[in-house]
Amino acid sequence: KLWPTLILVRDGQEIDRVVRPTSAEQIRQLFP
Repeated sequence: KLWPTLILVRDGQEIDRVVRPTSAEQIRQLFP
């Protein structure tokens, strides 16, 4: 199975990660 993962990267460093987001709110929380 594929596990969709969103990774927020800044200057080559991983800042945050969300695995299998189930709502748009989870994605919004990644961005300040």
